Amino acid sequence: MIFTSSMDGRKCLLVSENDAPDVIVVITDSNGMLPINLETETLVLSVFPSDAMDAPFLSRTTLVGREGANEWYCEHVGYRPDSEEHTDIEDLIDRVGAHMLLRAQDDIALNASA
Repeated sequence: MIFTSSMDGRKCLLVSENDAPDVIVVITDSNGMLPINLETETLVLSVFPSDAMDAPFLSRTTLVGREGANEWYCEHVGYRPDSEEHTDIEDLIDRVGAHMLLRAQDDIALNASA
C-alpha cells in the first residue's frame, strides 16, 4: 500500500507490505523531498526497518519514473507490468516497493537464522 507521510519534517511516500512487516520503503525525489511527478521524476526508494526509520537504510534504489519502474520490475520479477496494459503509476510504484520489501524481509529472515 502506498501512502503519503512525513519523515524528518519532510513529506514522502511510503510503501508497506503485509507480508513484510519488518521493513518499509520511503520514496523521495532526488532532493529528498516528496515526488511531484511519479511518471517522469527521479525516484529514490529506500528500505528501512519499520520500527527504526531513523536507522541507516538497508537498501536504496534510484529509478526514473515509469520507465525505470518497469525496467526494475522486469529485471527482478520477470515481466514489464505495462507490456499488457497501461498500469496506474501509483500501482506500478507500489508493486516495485512491495517486491523490494519482500526481498528485504527474506534477507532479514536469512540473517536471523544464520
